[in-house]
Amino acid sequence: MHGDFCNEHGLIRGNREKHVIGHTALQGALYYHWVFDTEVYDLERERIQLAAVLLLLAYTGSRPGAIVESTSPGIAGTNAALCYGDLVLKLLQPKQGPSLLVLEVRIRLDKGKRKRGEP
Repeated sequence: MHGDFCNEHGLIRGNREKHVIGHTALQGALYYHWVFDTEVYDLERERIQLAAVLLLLAYTGSRPGAIVESTSPGIAGTNAALCYGDLVLKLLQPKQGPSLLVLEVRIRLDKGKRKRGEP
């Protein structure tokens, strides 16, 4: 039945390439966010968190539901989102050149991993 449904409606089965935001669009979004946005936040840290989410989405190429709580049926209201424990900040000190600060992000809520229970 699944194959018939896909054929009837012209649906594509399997994976396909999905584009992420480009660097110029990301720069424009962040510039607007910091310079022109007049939104009043209950807690001003939310302004910083929104910018961090935009950067994480751009750098990881993840779906929004892998970073913040998803609104998909069956997932909404679970409060499942990226947590502080999913982030590891490391300082790499190469033999030559300056030290590098690296953020390691564990994406455990990517599409398809929720049902399988794999981190």
